[in-house]
Amino acid sequence: MDQPTVLIIPLATKMHMDRSVEPVNLARELLARSGVKVFGRKSPALKADDVPKVPTNEYDAVVVFLASGGTSELASRIVAGNPYFIWAYDEMNSLSSALSAREKLKGIEAWRGEIVYNSLDEAPESIVGQARASRLLKSMKDLKIGLIGDEEYFEDKADELKILSELFGICVVKISVMDVIEDFKKQTEEDASKVMDEKFSNATVMEPSRKDLIKSGKMYLALKSVIEANRVDGVSLDCFRLIKRTGTSACLGFALLIDEGKVSVCEGDLRSSALMMLFREVVGPSWLGNLVQVDRNLNTVTLAHCTAPMSLAEAGGSIVLRSHFESGEGVSLDVPLKRLPVTVANMQFKPLQMVIARGELVESQIGKFSLCRTQAKIKLTGKVDRLLQSTGNHHVMAYGDWNETLLRVGERLGMSVIEV
Repeated sequence: MDQPTVLIIPLATKMHMDRSVEPVNLARELLARSGVKVFGRKSPALKADDVPKVPTNEYDAVVVFLASGGTSELASRIVAGNPYFIWAYDEMNSLSSALSAREKLKGIEAWRGEIVYNSLDEAPESIVGQARASRLLKSMKDLKIGLIGDEEYFEDKADELKILSELFGICVVKISVMDVIEDFKKQTEEDASKVMDEKFSNATVMEPSRKDLIKSGKMYLALKSVIEANRVDGVSLDCFRLIKRTGTSACLGFALLIDEGKVSVCEGDLRSSALMMLFREVVGPSWLGNLVQVDRNLNTVTLAHCTAPMSLAEAGGSIVLRSHFESGEGVSLDVPLKRLPVTVANMQFKPLQMVIARGELVESQIGKFSLCRTQAKIKLTGKVDRLLQSTGNHHVMAYGDWNETLLRVGERLGMSVIEV
């Protein structure tokens, strides 16, 4: 994703001009530190003619920074009818002017903005989140995902294809499952063996035989070939049909492809594909998991699935290669996931909804044979029961706090957003 852009319009009065320079510089510095590219005046504007005449819709967020009091009238003129932020801080009567400007604009039904306030200790999350969300949605419009299946499968997915396209502008390319199968048959044992030896020389192998490892290596090469041939940014497929036709799963291949920047999602889940693409743009690889267990006493949830990318592993941890849980065919990964803060999200199309939860990953490689192979226990910041009341099965987990960004993505798309 390209760097988000913010246009800052600092305002002050002539009386406070000298004392306004430092807070303006600090505000710009804080925004830059947060990862956004800052445009606009470096000195405060005193009158409307000082404000740049530029198309503000070119920027991901527009911020009117009130460097001093006495600026409510000028701020009102700039913000009227526009979805701009008014950024106030704890000195120079900045907040007083912000509230006065909002009061005036509400009185004439021209308030479309948002006030943010802090002590100039960091860039406001709402501004950064809005800028990221805007840039994210722009970047999504250039992406393509390949849906692998047959004509019957494409018909079953018709509604989801339409919603995905309308919401995000993502182009879905239909790829015949036979293309993957034919490519799979063409792959050589030598090439597959080379992949397995290079990627998994230090892994611990449990159930899979060498034959299983070679077949999984061939499937990875076939999927990679199909992705390149169709020029897509990732794939999703009906994995159980593929297992029946090839005798191996796509789990290992998907894990490797995710690490290579190609979003790869099992079970034809286009909703989670969109989430993984969002996360890929802001943070890199993420992981798709089933919600399989909860503990109300400890306020934890357990996610499990077989396609965790190795880049999410703790340093020094050992990758374990297991059999695919449901079928026993192919190779799945048990990855020792990093114990760090995470964001977990679920997206639903009917009704149009996103559920967002934050927490900390506290345990992985739990080793339950009755679950998909990578297993992670997450202690939530919010309540487990609130998550259960509204969420679905598949959850995408990424490291870091992306709550504000996802919240604003959902709002811009007209989604119902539930924060846990």
